[in-house]
Order: sequence, then C-alpha cells, then structure tokens
Amino acid sequence: MNTNFPEIMKPSEIAAYLKISKNTVYNMLTQGTLKGFRVGNNKLWRGHKEDFLEYLDNTKYDNWD
Repeated sequence: MNTNFPEIMKPSEIAAYLKISKNTVYNMLTQGTLKGFRVGNNKLWRGHKEDFLEYLDNTKYDNWD
C-alpha cells in the first residue's frame, strides 16, 4: 500500500498562512482560484499542499511596499 500521501490542508490553515479570512479561502476554492476538493457528508473543503504551493509560486506580488 502506498503511504506517500500528499499533505492535506484545511481552509483555516491556508487562511492563517495568507492572513486572510476563511470565507475568502472558501470563495477562492469555489471560484477555482485555489484547487481543492470536498470530502465527507458535510462536503468539507480540503486541498493538497502541493497545489497551494503551486498557487503561491504562480501568484504575482504587484504592490509590495
């Protein structure tokens, strides 16, 4: 059995890293800005760490002070 599963992130973990609200992360997931998937009966959002890191790599930071 393959035990090399990718690390899974919760929206709250992504929000904390980006210093944005969980609702913003949910919106990004719903709109497809962030890749994610739903699990369980409550259809909780989760995302692969690699997809989140790819999002960060592809994000342009235009207005840094």
